[in-house]
Amino acid sequence: MKRLLSIFIAITAFVQISQAQHYDFSATVPSGQTLYFRYSTNGKVIVTPPNTNTYPYHYSGGPAGNLVIPGSIFYNGFNWEIDYIDDKAFYDCVRLTSVVISDSITSIGVQAFESCGGLASVVIGNGVTSIGGYAFYNCSGLTSTIYNGTIAQWCNISFGNGSSNPICYSLGLTIGDTVITNLVIPDSVTEIKPYAFYNCDSFRSLKIPDCVTNIGVSAFLGCNHLTNITLGSGLQTIGENAFRGCDHLTNITLGSGLQTIGENAFGGCTQVVRIKSYSTEAPTVQSNTFSDLSDNVIVNVPCGSGSIYENAAYWFRFDIQEDLMYSFSVTSGNPSQGTVQIIKQPTCDDAEAVVKANAYHNYHFVRWSDGNTDSLRYIVVIQDTAIQAEFAEGSGTEGIDNIEYDAIQIYSKDGRIFVVVDNHPHDEFRVFDVMGREVFCTTQGDETPQFPVGVYFVKLKGLPARKVVVIQ
Repeated sequence: MKRLLSIFIAITAFVQISQAQHYDFSATVPSGQTLYFRYSTNGKVIVTPPNTNTYPYHYSGGPAGNLVIPGSIFYNGFNWEIDYIDDKAFYDCVRLTSVVISDSITSIGVQAFESCGGLASVVIGNGVTSIGGYAFYNCSGLTSTIYNGTIAQWCNISFGNGSSNPICYSLGLTIGDTVITNLVIPDSVTEIKPYAFYNCDSFRSLKIPDCVTNIGVSAFLGCNHLTNITLGSGLQTIGENAFRGCDHLTNITLGSGLQTIGENAFGGCTQVVRIKSYSTEAPTVQSNTFSDLSDNVIVNVPCGSGSIYENAAYWFRFDIQEDLMYSFSVTSGNPSQGTVQIIKQPTCDDAEAVVKANAYHNYHFVRWSDGNTDSLRYIVVIQDTAIQAEFAEGSGTEGIDNIEYDAIQIYSKDGRIFVVVDNHPHDEFRVFDVMGREVFCTTQGDETPQFPVGVYFVKLKGLPARKVVVIQ
């Protein structure tokens, strides 16, 4: 009986020793801390905790200070390449203040840095492709997350959950030396992984290109300084909780390919005032996807699809307004020299727009950015259109200025003088030269002759004379 008891005690002690020692060797890294390693099947080594206890550093506090985890470690006459950081490798290392992870390390394990309460900064190497669940859970002191790769690479990291992403606590993401505020996803990205930008408080705007097809679960949850998001035409699915808690979000643009919006995707987004959807079919949404949005939200939809949204579940309660499928904008290329005015906006029933360029005194209109030289411009909007007016100093087509109100325009072109009222040629005006001599008069809307280069004055009945410079 005593012999059996001795054997049992010996076996128990062996098992305890085997469980307690989880590493193959220890070594000191260049930053001065002693780390533990075990051999991997691929000929590399893994950073591991010193034992398999639930709280491996609970009493000692573990490695301290500014830790740099290198790409390799020298041991027993050989330089071992470090593959990844094991589960719980630095669990409860309360004395760590910063961590730099080499670009050659491929992953960070489950609970790897959990409860490192003193950790203020972490640098993630660009070779990391996955970070396990709760990897940075309870790292409440984190103020800086720096990534050595690109936004495209960051989007491809697989996160186990929200607290596996250090942004959850640092509230911002730094790429290189730049804290990202206006996030533009690169064209090379096809999917934004779940939790990719979880709780990133530094974002103000977001633009996702047409090549992205899916936004993962909780990808932008808690990004509560986002105000505008533009989602590309290739996007098909928005995962559940994707934008939940983005409580400063006011404007949402949805692409034409969107099919499904997941549960609670816009939960808590109480400040939204406008949704612009380019989809002719109302995307499928869950019962609580828009539950926190006001009934007064304006939803702009493509021409002819208003009734579809008005009859679609959870869309019908909004103010549905049909809108052109194409964007249209007109700007001045030289705001100090002239302005532009949209006289008539294109609509679903009439795609024609009317715009005009107004030169300031001592400046003249030259051309539009697409080469057209008509200062009063008629455009049929059949595609996304953005044009800009170009102005220049000195004499030239000096107009179109306001005489008494915006409807009157006087300008010269190709040596002739034109008067337009309410977008139509005016039939009663007189033209004088600088000596005050009348050189032309019409009451029938006749076309003026080609005047010699010079300065002229145009007089409409009951209004002051207007100077016009003819340059050809």
